Amino acid sequence: MTEAANDGASREPAPPDRAAEGHAYAEVTGAEREQILKALIDSMDADARLRAALLINVYNAGEANHATNLVLGDALTRDDKPCEFAAEIRKVFTHVLKDDEGICWLVKKRKKGFDVLGDWMQNVRYREEFAYRLLRHTSNQAEIRRITEEDLKRSPGLGAIADNLEACYLSRLVMDGNLDADSLPHKNEPQAASAIFVANVLIRKYDPHLFNLAYSHGVPVSVDNDMAFGFDRNLKHPESLRFPIFEFYFLRHAVYILFRVVLGESQAPEGSPNQELHRVITKMDFDEIHHRPQNVVSEFISARQRFGFGDAVMAAFALDENHLRESIREHKKIEAVRETAVEAGYAGEELDEVVALIEGNRQTLGRDVEQILRAITGRDYGFDTIDAGFPGPGRD
Repeated sequence: MTEAANDGASREPAPPDRAAEGHAYAEVTGAEREQILKALIDSMDADARLRAALLINVYNAGEANHATNLVLGDALTRDDKPCEFAAEIRKVFTHVLKDDEGICWLVKKRKKGFDVLGDWMQNVRYREEFAYRLLRHTSNQAEIRRITEEDLKRSPGLGAIADNLEACYLSRLVMDGNLDADSLPHKNEPQAASAIFVANVLIRKYDPHLFNLAYSHGVPVSVDNDMAFGFDRNLKHPESLRFPIFEFYFLRHAVYILFRVVLGESQAPEGSPNQELHRVITKMDFDEIHHRPQNVVSEFISARQRFGFGDAVMAAFALDENHLRESIREHKKIEAVRETAVEAGYAGEELDEVVALIEGNRQTLGRDVEQILRAITGRDYGFDTIDAGFPGPGRD
């Protein structure tokens, strides 16, 4: 979408939950900002350690069936060393704002992103707002808010931070005290985690790793939906390769990064699952992956068959089969896709593309979730049979 196409107020109405008079914002600085960052980092670090412990405990409980035992890596055995991804939060949180209701928000700005998807802009407001609006009733999602001219009038100094309203927007910080538990559709961890997993498949969010989750009131909330809506469109690949490419990236981020956090790449023992996944996934040339993704996924499955880490991964992510099944049904019932996309700011050809993407993915959601989970665990869940009750076009 061009910036010119994204300017029309009549085509892009303000969200209904916006106060007409706007909000007053003040930048959080100094000791207060450090306190917020420390709380976020400590929370992410503690959660990564919890996921690691769950993975290792479940995996090692079935030691007789495994080629090797898992051992905690240095990154998780030193209390004074936060996890590598959690430490990166300081680079992301360049500006934190507090509104007139005491709610803290991260300022996000559009920029050129990692070129996995070709000509892809990162931190695009209408993309993240669409994900939030589309999914907020079916899975726990961080709220996305626009910055308006009225906000600028009420907020001295905001204009210097949000110097381009089309390129800047706000994401609500997910942490206790900044988020009302009653606003979340799911309030227990297995239900929330399973719904987020399904939502990620629906919107083709290819990077569902540990640090695109935040926790509030003990349940996960999905954050940073920027890398979504891309793997089934605008790709220079035959349609038959698009889902396998998405599946590869989904598995790489969801599973490999979990192992990487647990063991640390430098700590991987000879013959360990982490070493095997490192060889299969990260040492492959990306261009080669794009030409033969099915082969790479097959090698991933072979590693899973060899080391049997499926149950451990399910436990680490708190996924529950019954909640997954229920969530697939709920996400397939999502309505008003086009209207929601228009409200978020999509228009023209890109609007048609993203609507077709969601409508198509919705029809095959059971099969898609089934295929990814089968790669992780080797089990048949029968989720693909859910699709029969929701006829319509989908991928072949």
